[in-house]
Amino acid sequence: MDSKFKVSREILFFSFRYALNRSSMANIIVMDNIKSNIDIISTEDIKAYIKEINECEYFGMDMDKRSWFNFVKYLENELEIRDYEKLRID
Repeated sequence: MDSKFKVSREILFFSFRYALNRSSMANIIVMDNIKSNIDIISTEDIKAYIKEINECEYFGMDMDKRSWFNFVKYLENELEIRDYEKLRID
């Protein structure tokens, strides 16, 4: 990802929603961009990404579905890390 570009929270969400039910390279590009920005994405937004993936009825091909659910695991892991860090600080 070119670090010179700045993308808003809304653009990431729009891109995510566009890519979610398509079978294309857009999926990987969007997931990679979300991962690259994970430190500034709110916990609520991460939960929203997970919810939308879990509620999706069409993912494109089987490999796309696997990619999305691997992404859910990544996001869930990020939430666990945040929960652990929050407990450690409190």
